[in-house]
Amino acid sequence: MTDIESIYEKLSHVISKEDFLQRVQEKVESMGGLCDEPMAAMLVANELGFSDVGRDSVKIENITAESGQINFVAKVVSVFETKEFTRNDGTIGRVGNIIVGDETGKIRLTLWDNMADLIKAGKIIAGQTLQISGYAKQGYSGVEVNVGNNGVLAESEEEIDVAANNQKIKDIKDGMGDLNLTGKVLEISDVRTFQRKDGTSGKVGNLLLGDSTGTVRVTLWDDRTEFLNQIEYGDTVELVNAYARENAFTQKVELQVGNRSIIKKSEKKKSSTKRNSPQLRI
Repeated sequence: MTDIESIYEKLSHVISKEDFLQRVQEKVESMGGLCDEPMAAMLVANELGFSDVGRDSVKIENITAESGQINFVAKVVSVFETKEFTRNDGTIGRVGNIIVGDETGKIRLTLWDNMADLIKAGKIIAGQTLQISGYAKQGYSGVEVNVGNNGVLAESEEEIDVAANNQKIKDIKDGMGDLNLTGKVLEISDVRTFQRKDGTSGKVGNLLLGDSTGTVRVTLWDDRTEFLNQIEYGDTVELVNAYARENAFTQKVELQVGNRSIIKKSEKKKSSTKRNSPQLRI
């Protein structure tokens, strides 16, 4: 990353070095661990009107698995819980995921160790705008950006409009991931328990959702099944980061809601519906 001295060289005609370094330190302290000194220097430069200082920023639509190390600004859309895992050498690691977006699209960030701890500490929240430096690669459900201890997550004051990319039910195809959908509840199933091959027990339940283009069955697993007790017929539901899979028995595409997904009751006012003729204007 561009060092502080080279950043200041571009600003020396508008601010003294003493004032510049003081503002950098204040920025580091105000971020509460969300950025280091080089990133703070870049943010100060941006506030002074020098947005071209440091690594060129990219838009999410231009991020590919071959992009490598990248820098971009995006707004936090969703935050997922962190998990601990054991590495091959016996040490304990932490990992967490967030979804961020700009006006060109959305992408998953995978945060490791100290960066994942920021989620647990409540320092990363939905609606926050971040300056991000990480490594792009092919992930489980598409291209993602990994941010480790050498990466950067710094709060930014830049205004970001996130692209609206809710799918309609008629457009959902088998294998699609990171699906966002809004629909009305048409059916709610009972929760069933089952035994996995490893002897552990699991839970599964279903919803039938509809919009103006069709209907789709949504399958919820394990802890996500508790959501079925919180909703009723006619409620509007939002899905974030679901994935589509064809049911082997019915040959119909269903949406799966697992640990990486979010399902919630919409804050939109529920319109009146009749059991025999639901209004599906979403």
